[in-house]
Amino acid sequence: MNWPELNELLKGKENNAACQKLIAFLKISNIYVGDAIANLLLLEAIMRDKGMSIQAFSEIYCDNPSQLDKVKVADRFMFKPIWDESRLEEPKDLQ
Repeated sequence: MNWPELNELLKGKENNAACQKLIAFLKISNIYVGDAIANLLLLEAIMRDKGMSIQAFSEIYCDNPSQLDKVKVADRFMFKPIWDESRLEEPKDLQ
């Protein structure tokens, strides 16, 4: 994991079962891109850990639709993202 803040929070708690689960979850999952197979396996592991059936899960699941568009720009180098590329630092108008 390359998250200094999280590593600092978990320091000394590596033997805690909940921390071990969180670390394993973060090693498998890609929070920025997503991986359908990994996410499905993680969901199954969480459901098994909680003793939840697929029927119980389907009662609480809510689909959040999303849309991805490709936009051509004159100069792609004018866009400066933060380190994880989840937001832009520049141009400020697009924040």
